[in-house]
Amino acid sequence: MALEKENKSLKLAGFNFAFTKSCPSNWDSFFVALVKEYRARNGGIKKEPVSFNPRRVTFISVYGLFQTWRQCPPTSLYNAIFILPVKKKWIEAPFKYGHQYSDLLQNQEFNHLLRWKLSQRLLFCACDTEDVNLQVNDAYMVATLWHQVSARLQELYDPIRQRRYDPLFLDEHHWLAHTPLPHRSFSRYEVNAEDIINELYFAQLKYKCVQRILVESNPTLRAITHFQVEQHVDRNSIVYTPLSSSADATRRNQQNEGSKGNRDFVFVDEY
Repeated sequence: MALEKENKSLKLAGFNFAFTKSCPSNWDSFFVALVKEYRARNGGIKKEPVSFNPRRVTFISVYGLFQTWRQCPPTSLYNAIFILPVKKKWIEAPFKYGHQYSDLLQNQEFNHLLRWKLSQRLLFCACDTEDVNLQVNDAYMVATLWHQVSARLQELYDPIRQRRYDPLFLDEHHWLAHTPLPHRSFSRYEVNAEDIINELYFAQLKYKCVQRILVESNPTLRAITHFQVEQHVDRNSIVYTPLSSSADATRRNQQNEGSKGNRDFVFVDEY
């Protein structure tokens, strides 16, 4: 019943995507449908407003994503990363398994969205841990999820810094070395080194911890639970500067060798 009300409210709001009952055979057609619907809802515009922030967004809430993904500009949605507390099999067989997100994943259009992101390798299923071995780094065991996210980030292009993203800081020594001090604290995120290390161990997807982990190595990423247009307006400066902005300059310069041919970032007008 709740799902029927949600679908009805979406139709009343003008969200009438021309999707088929089965998954599209070509995911480009799914994206084209998003673009057309977005343009129709915004008076037939041919381009997204230039004021939109080019920072790549990372959704970490299933409920927040379900409620706000249609508000997200197609370009931003195309390039968005999803790190969600779900299992891949829940998405592939939404009516087979019972869990707290069953109603959401059974929504046809939302399910297509998640399958599309899986096809892009931009959806990370945090609950897929049954057959995953933890990787060891200096006797410190980090959840495989974060190794996967870090590896994928290094394949993606950062349109602001005009190079590939940097790997995540997964070594506990980095975080212990930056324990909050009066003049250099984590107060913006209200987390400390112990919180971060626990998140790296157990991948619980605590919002402020994920924020901190992502922006420490890549300040141009935006971790969000809900998409809000007013917070997605371009700004001339990056609000947060990592504590270790100069500590790994050599590593980052070496990592960026050959990055020009790996720009996994596209714009609406190319479709």
